[in-house]
Amino acid sequence: MSFFCEKLNCALGGKPVLKNISGKFEAGKITAILGPNGCGKSTWIRALLGLVKLQSGEVVGLPERKGYLPQKKEIYWPLACEAIVELGSRVSGLGVPALERLGIGHLKDKRIDEVSGGERTLVLLARALRDRPDLIIADEPVAELDPKHQMRVMQALKEEASRGAAVIVTMHDIQLTAQFADFVFLMRDGNVVFQGAPDAVLNPGNLKTVFGVIFVEDKGLYVR
Repeated sequence: MSFFCEKLNCALGGKPVLKNISGKFEAGKITAILGPNGCGKSTWIRALLGLVKLQSGEVVGLPERKGYLPQKKEIYWPLACEAIVELGSRVSGLGVPALERLGIGHLKDKRIDEVSGGERTLVLLARALRDRPDLIIADEPVAELDPKHQMRVMQALKEEASRGAAVIVTMHDIQLTAQFADFVFLMRDGNVVFQGAPDAVLNPGNLKTVFGVIFVEDKGLYVR
C-alpha cells in the first residue's frame, strides 16, 4: 500500500525542523532517508506516524497496520526478550520465530535489560516485523550492529518489501543504502535536496553537498 506526504512543516522548540517536505512511499520498496545528524530524518518519519505536531501539510493514505522501530531504543520493562516481542500481539507464539529470523533466538529467555544495545535493537525490530505489517518504519535499524547482523536486518527488511510492505529506513551507511534501497531521499537542514534511485542520487557531488565531505568513487564510495 503506497502513501504520500505533502508540504510538511514542523518546528521544535521554535526552530524549523521540516521545511515543506513532500514524498511518496511505494509498497514493495525500501525507501531510505539519509542526511547528517540533526537534519530532520527522525522528525520526518515521526511526522508520518503522527507523533509530532505539524504546522502545516498532510499525510495521505497511511496504512493502518504499521511496525515502528524508534531511534531511541530504551525500554524499561524487565521482561524476557520473547515477552517483549509478543507485547500487544493478538496471537501468541510469534515471539520466538520473530527473534530467530534475526538470528537472536538464543535471547528469548534473557531479560531485555540484560542484553547489549545492538541486541536490544534486534529485539525491538523483531517486534516491529512480528505481524507482517503493511508499513515498516525503522529509524537507524543497523546502528550498533556488527556487519553480520547489519546484513541480516537489511535482508529481513528486503523480504518485507518483497512481500508488498512499504519499508522506510533512516540510514547513515551509504554502502548498505546503495545495496538495499530502491529509492533515496537526501536531506540537509530540514529540506530534501536530492531524491531518486540510489545509483542516480548517491554520487560524490551530491554526497559532498549533503555531508560536507569528499567521497571518492573506486569500487564503492569512500570518504577522503
